[in-house]
Amino acid sequence: MSDRGRIALAWGLTAFYMTAVWFLSSQSLELPTAILLPGYDKGAHLIEYTLLGILVASAALRTWPQRSLIQLVIITVLITAAWGTLDELHQAFVPGRSSDAFDLVADVIGGLCGAAMRLGVRAALRSHTA
Repeated sequence: MSDRGRIALAWGLTAFYMTAVWFLSSQSLELPTAILLPGYDKGAHLIEYTLLGILVASAALRTWPQRSLIQLVIITVLITAAWGTLDELHQAFVPGRSSDAFDLVADVIGGLCGAAMRLGVRAALRSHTA
């Protein structure tokens, strides 16, 4: 597969995941009270956006391999934060859902964690082979 094909695949997987996040947040949410633990939804946002951060960081790394790790982290966090913001605004209009600034904070932290995980693996592999 060519470099352009790998880049398209990486962003395609990212877009697919973002679409899945959007679709799921479009659903009215009626959870049983047994799983409505304090902070449950923040943990879900953290995991969801950590996965998104990994995907965005992978796509950014393929697209801009010459960028520094800090630049790639910034790109990843900006993209995940923008998507989290759009998703929170979107949820404000979905019956049974709400928009919450703390969900957005969890989204941004998740994006940062995902970027750190993916780019940390890259840095570790590079230092190991160097």
